Amino acid sequence: QGLFGQSDFAYRYPSLLAGILLVPLLFQFGRRLQSTLAGLVVALLAAVNPLQIYYGNEARMYTLFVLLAAAASYVLWRALSGANLRRALLLYLLLAGLAFYTHYTAAFLIAAQGLFWIWLLWREGHKRLIIGMGVVALLVAIPVIPVTVPRFFTGAEADYFYVPPLVMLLDVLRFFSLGLTADFNETLISLLLLAILVLALVG
Repeated sequence: QGLFGQSDFAYRYPSLLAGILLVPLLFQFGRRLQSTLAGLVVALLAAVNPLQIYYGNEARMYTLFVLLAAAASYVLWRALSGANLRRALLLYLLLAGLAFYTHYTAAFLIAAQGLFWIWLLWREGHKRLIIGMGVVALLVAIPVIPVTVPRFFTGAEADYFYVPPLVMLLDVLRFFSLGLTADFNETLISLLLLAILVLALVG
């Protein structure tokens, strides 16, 4: 309230800000990972991504989640590239924890990246840090467990129904490539979607 006010724009502004901050972060990530050209390309793709634009206009957490997950991934990559290990681990735990509390599906990303941290810490001889990292992760997760675990054992929620995996995959491809408002029955849109799929497979 003190920073942004109480207008409709004020409630949506944090989402917009997170979406904007993602662009230079991905430029830096791409530049360090490959080249300046790669950084520019990935930053451009983030800037015009239909879902990022869509959720950048909503008072929801999705753009913040993407920003935090990308930042945590960047810190992990920096650690793998030789950055100060302890400092990188502390920063990663902070960013990953914030991402987890922004949206609990971050647990899947953190679990996958945790394998890289275990390998990295083991290789550098920091075996106690592996145990410490596990304890911190457990302590961070404990407050969320009573809220999330019971949902796995409850019945179907209102307005939820089964969706075949292929339909979900196609929806993800469509939404991330051309957005929520494109008419996928048009021939030109279908050809464009096919071209994007081919580029993704080549990449």
